[in-house]
Amino acid sequence: TEGFFLCLVGLRKHLQKGKQGKIPTNYSFRYVFSEEEARLLPHVVLTLLGNFKGENGADYHMLSVANLTRSGLNIRWWVEKLVEVCESEGRKKGPAFAGPDGNLDSSLDYDATFREVAKEVQESTNYIPSDLDVDTWLSISRTPRKTAETRATQAGIPKEIKDAMNRWSTVERGQGRRTRWKATRDTYTSAVGEMPNTWRYSYAL
Repeated sequence: TEGFFLCLVGLRKHLQKGKQGKIPTNYSFRYVFSEEEARLLPHVVLTLLGNFKGENGADYHMLSVANLTRSGLNIRWWVEKLVEVCESEGRKKGPAFAGPDGNLDSSLDYDATFREVAKEVQESTNYIPSDLDVDTWLSISRTPRKTAETRATQAGIPKEIKDAMNRWSTVERGQGRRTRWKATRDTYTSAVGEMPNTWRYSYAL
């Protein structure tokens, strides 16, 4: 549900970054690119503002993800459409997912619509098994993450990258203490530095 903390100011500020990027010929998921190479990849910057697990108080986080995933998910199109809708409502700052009062919505507010769309997909494609009870098993807070993990595994994405994307922190083996992954906060440069994790994972979807 972290996506519901998308911040309009950050989205609008960095919206053109990575729009004209290109994927290198013969790209492999095993290839770890440099920071300069990362800047040239097709990507869109997601800026989050909120109170996340393991942190004290609200904070910014920035993640650069693939414009278009390997399976055809056009992340950039949806981000640009979200910004367009917010601007048409006269909103240029605050949470992107907000109610008429401008306050942050809950992911639960979107669950009913999500399930309706999921049922349409189930009826018209083979992406969702026909015998799956959508109302029981599918929700915004669970389904996308499980699907992402499956696709990332199939693409051969290393476990440490999947852990970094799914939890942002992990428990160190044998030491019983929790360590945070390098924060992708405050600057676009920081987000670019994390693209070996965030871009590869998102492109695998």
